[in-house]
Amino acid sequence: MLKESWKNILLGALLLTGLTMLIGSDSSDKKADSLLAMPKAEAVAMPAYEQEYMRIVAGVCDYLTTGNTAGLPEQGLTGFEELEGHNDPGQGVSSVGYTLQDINNDKVPELIFGQIDYPEGKGYYGRDIYAVYTFVDGKIKFVEEGWSRSRLRLLPQDMLSKRTCIDDNDMEWVLEMKDLLRDGSLRQGQTFYTKVEDGRCNVYRKYLDVNDTFVTQKTSMHFDDMMNIDLGAQKLELLPLAEYSSRGFKGLVMQHLNCMGLHELQDNRVDLSAYEHVYVDNPS
Repeated sequence: MLKESWKNILLGALLLTGLTMLIGSDSSDKKADSLLAMPKAEAVAMPAYEQEYMRIVAGVCDYLTTGNTAGLPEQGLTGFEELEGHNDPGQGVSSVGYTLQDINNDKVPELIFGQIDYPEGKGYYGRDIYAVYTFVDGKIKFVEEGWSRSRLRLLPQDMLSKRTCIDDNDMEWVLEMKDLLRDGSLRQGQTFYTKVEDGRCNVYRKYLDVNDTFVTQKTSMHFDDMMNIDLGAQKLELLPLAEYSSRGFKGLVMQHLNCMGLHELQDNRVDLSAYEHVYVDNPS
């Protein structure tokens, strides 16, 4: 009788130990699975355009740091190649920043690389742009680029301004203004260009008239007037490219959203909590 009781007690203890180990193992497995799933969940939460943009940011940073060209996009490289050629290896990356800004009002921001001109408070700012990329139909699309002889800037109306030196000796310059459309294409705006005639540098203007026909006219502008058209360009807030791996797209002090009307604020694709400033051109 006593032996039988001890057998039952021993059997119960063994069963209890085995059950405890089984539960503990299942709990550990579930905990490990949840930890492994965390990065995937965060990756899913990140918008597709950010994931694609980050690949370009990483490629440009790697190129300016090590010279490796494997991760570079196919277009928009002139400014980066010029920067890499004029600096010691790894030095160019310190003067480049990147940012996100919606310049075609489609609720998906463009990726902009710019030259860091100066720090201000906790941020870094600049006006000269190296390259602009947009995200259309799930794919990255190159928009425009700038370099030393072709200055690219963003005007207050979110219009791109590109001032190019054709021949500095003959004072031949062209300043183009273009709008970025939602399909990723650029719409030509007015263009100013210089032409030396009878020893004088004249400025011409080319624009679309009411009949959607390009018209060219000679202006009374001076050369300096044309060269200063883009002086009022937007001051872009930039994240230092050298810190992209730790910052991603987080930490921009000013996030701007420009809306054409109040109806756009009802668009369920836009999260207003991501913006510090929301501008409505026609609040009425």
